[in-house]
This record gives sequence, C-alpha cells and structure tokens, in this order.
Amino acid sequence: MEISDEVVLKKATIVRWNSVPLFNNKDALLFVDYLEQMDCRLWGFDGFAVTDEYIMPYMDYILDCLNSDNAPRHVAQAQCFKVARTILAEPGAQDLFFEFVIGDD
Repeated sequence: MEISDEVVLKKATIVRWNSVPLFNNKDALLFVDYLEQMDCRLWGFDGFAVTDEYIMPYMDYILDCLNSDNAPRHVAQAQCFKVARTILAEPGAQDLFFEFVIGDD
C-alpha cells in the first residue's frame, strides 16, 4: 500500500533538509507500527543527529531492508520491522532523528 506524502509529513516530528521529514525516536517507533499496520513497504531508514547548525548521519543507525535473499515479501518485511524496532530501542538511538525510505514493491 502506498502512503501519501501528506500522511508522512503529518506524522513527522520535524521537516528539514530540503523538506525531508525526520522523526524523533518516539515518533519513529510509532511510524514503524503505522507502516506495518498499513502493510506499507519499509525499505529502510537513516539516523541523524540534528542541531540548529548541522545534520550529521550516524552510520551505526542505518537500516537497509533490500530483500537480497529473495524471501517472500511478508517474511522479509516482518524481519525488517523487527530489526527496525531493535535498532530504534538501542540507547544510542534515543536522541537521533530518522529519515525513512518507504514505498511500493
């Protein structure tokens, strides 16, 4: 299922960096739940530290859910959502913001 840009922007914590929606940790967890409930494809996310002066990527908080082993979509997505929640639960992720990559198959 495709989710409109308007829905994503309404759920985002802040919108910065060329109008890219970013989610704080709490909102990112809620957004993962929403994506799973809506049966939307989660391709991954990137974690960033955000200040008034800069946005810095955190390489330890990147999720890439490309299905390289050709598992059925529902199996790959279930694993992706599980890993997403695990990453977002890590102590180092609590103060970061996340950009999501979502879409159709």
